[in-house]
Amino acid sequence: MRVNSKSAALNLRVVKGIPWIWAAVGSFVMWVALGLFAHNLNLESLIATSTNASFLAIVALGQMLVITTGGGAIDLSIPNVITLSAFLSAGIASGSNLKALYAVPVVLVIGAFIGVVNAFTVLFLRIPPIIATLGTGYIITTAILIYNPHFTTAYVAPVLLHVARDRLFGVLPLVLLITIAIVILLNLMLTWTRYGKCLIAPASDGGERRGGRDADLRGKGGPTGDALRESLLGALGNGDAGSGFENRRSARR
Repeated sequence: MRVNSKSAALNLRVVKGIPWIWAAVGSFVMWVALGLFAHNLNLESLIATSTNASFLAIVALGQMLVITTGGGAIDLSIPNVITLSAFLSAGIASGSNLKALYAVPVVLVIGAFIGVVNAFTVLFLRIPPIIATLGTGYIITTAILIYNPHFTTAYVAPVLLHVARDRLFGVLPLVLLITIAIVILLNLMLTWTRYGKCLIAPASDGGERRGGRDADLRGKGGPTGDALRESLLGALGNGDAGSGFENRRSARR
């Protein structure tokens, strides 16, 4: 019994050291439950679910950076940035792989600029994050409405379609591998860089006592990194939603 008690205590400590384990278990249980109810519990269902979850994970990672800056920070402009990025990446590329090579960087630069604007309004104008990002979102929506009448392309660049839909060895979705790469890079950033350590340092370890410079560093990096990820997601989501463009092209014929 003593051995079992010690083993149970050790296992509990290990589980506590992996805070994401319960979310992973809950997601797996939900997938099994939905598969049983829909009579669709198979490998193909798991692959399709992981593909959709990859897009959501990219959004969550961006929002995580904003929230961990503290001070009640949150970014409400995420859906607007994604929509704008999808419009621009499709419009600039116009179905050309060559144009897509500079369309994606242009979209990322615009996303970074939106993140800088959000950081400026929060840090220098002292507007609460929830209000500042909501206002930015409305401005982006207005820009989308202005651009919409001039959006005439019915094609999606094949390279974006391949990245959003293709699978490595016919099993692993490429977008899932991209998401895993982003997670690894974020983990390295959080554990090895000054900015990352500022984000994860608890107040008990002096995280709140490191001075105003670190607080500004956290505040500036969060919105910018978030907007970059949402811009990338918009470009990838544009490829995932390519069937809509294909249907539109067929209808025109």
